[in-house]
Amino acid sequence: MGLSCNPIASLSPSPMSVEPKYKIIQRFDEEEDKLATTAVARQGSPDFEGFAELCDAARSGDLERVEKAVAFGVNVNQIDEFDYSPLILASLCGHYEVVEYLLNNGAKCDRDTFQGERCLYGALTDSIRQLLLKFDISKAVDATQPFLAHLAKVFSRKLFTDVVFKGVSDSGETVEIKAHKFFLAAQSPYLTQVVASKTKSVIPIIANFDDFEYCIRYLYFVESDAKESKISHKLDITFDDFYSVAVKTKLAVYFEKLLDQKITTFEPEEDVIDKLSDLDTFPDAAIYTRDEETGSRTYYPVHKMLLSRVEYFSLMFGTDSFQGIDTMYAEATSSFPLLELDQTTPEVAEIFLQWLYTDKCEIPRDLALDVLFLADSLFADKLKSLAAIVISQAETPVASMADILRAAWATRIERLEHYVAQHISNDLDEWIDKEEFLELVEESAGRVTARQETDTIELVDDVRYYLGKKWGVFEEDQDEKTGRVDEEFRISQYERRYNEDLDRIDDMLDKLKLGA
Repeated sequence: MGLSCNPIASLSPSPMSVEPKYKIIQRFDEEEDKLATTAVARQGSPDFEGFAELCDAARSGDLERVEKAVAFGVNVNQIDEFDYSPLILASLCGHYEVVEYLLNNGAKCDRDTFQGERCLYGALTDSIRQLLLKFDISKAVDATQPFLAHLAKVFSRKLFTDVVFKGVSDSGETVEIKAHKFFLAAQSPYLTQVVASKTKSVIPIIANFDDFEYCIRYLYFVESDAKESKISHKLDITFDDFYSVAVKTKLAVYFEKLLDQKITTFEPEEDVIDKLSDLDTFPDAAIYTRDEETGSRTYYPVHKMLLSRVEYFSLMFGTDSFQGIDTMYAEATSSFPLLELDQTTPEVAEIFLQWLYTDKCEIPRDLALDVLFLADSLFADKLKSLAAIVISQAETPVASMADILRAAWATRIERLEHYVAQHISNDLDEWIDKEEFLELVEESAGRVTARQETDTIELVDDVRYYLGKKWGVFEEDQDEKTGRVDEEFRISQYERRYNEDLDRIDDMLDKLKLGA
């Protein structure tokens, strides 16, 4: 069967510039639509013929045909009509070399997914199962610890590595370990000395290579079982339940060193890159902010390994794109990108970087909204949630209720919408006739696409809900349509006050001609 394939070209942006958020979303949606359309019609296309060829080669163990199909760009993670991927077929049929080749060329085996579990438990031999486990990025990491899972992922996928350790295993094979100088230097004084050379990217390990390899994998949370040895003590590795805390603590210390190396300057970019590239913290990129008044820039040395924790930069560097990962990876690591955080102050940038490197940060209440908007623009959902918590738990509001609600709408944070609604309901006497409140209600009504007379207004619904909480009215006592408590029977003074507040809201809506 002839093999013909036209792989989808990578749509990832150049890593040298920060692309506007809406363009990334549009590009991502276009790629998803293209892949969805392709999936529907794939069985009649030349691409499907290439995939069928790959599946047949994986099933029969023909490594040469597998290599040819992959070289032509066939997607190794596609599945056939029976939900089999090439990796599953090779695993089920016991073809170790084919399994190893597919894994080294982007095939995924994550036991937290159906396909990964199927591949692991269906493996014909124990050696294949162990090989799959070696590449599985989730087996040693708690799913509730995305920071640690990211460390395992970048190590397992060999993303943004800048050092290679070479040695001979106990079985006599020559083995390579690819890692990150800055991360190793942050974890161990001994490893700091080992990777200290700026020019030496390949480091030979003379003895105890298997133990050394295990320790490095443990550092990245790819291994989870304690395996103490002379090497582990030398590397300052502690095998206990608090190891993850130790890793983050050491990164926090390293982060302070990075902060001390920031540069505020008017110099040309070329000179800045030369200075940053020569730092002993091994940066491979820089984040910078711009002072609009003076024109100066503040540069922070950073590492793509951790930048890619954030979806924005992950998409930029191509680490999670559907295709073209190798192409984008080569492009992203071929230079030292300077990435601007637009309309961001150094104080806010440093909060973002502290969270990036340590998985935690202190957000001052007066900067919480700025952090919220930056996190939203970078798709950093966890940081966005932390900023929202600071805003909603502040003893005094960090800004006007109108600004907070508009920020909640812009960043899609429901928590803040409820925070504003509760604040308004608790002080309805002050708010009911406020021009600011009337404008917010009109804006909330305008957010309903093609609004009909029967549609409700989200802000009004939330205020009504919190009025019920305020006056202690049970939901089962409220009329399903009006929300009121039936006054035909005897009601409490609090239920009466609740009904009066609902009447005031209805009057306000009538005034705005927004009966809802």
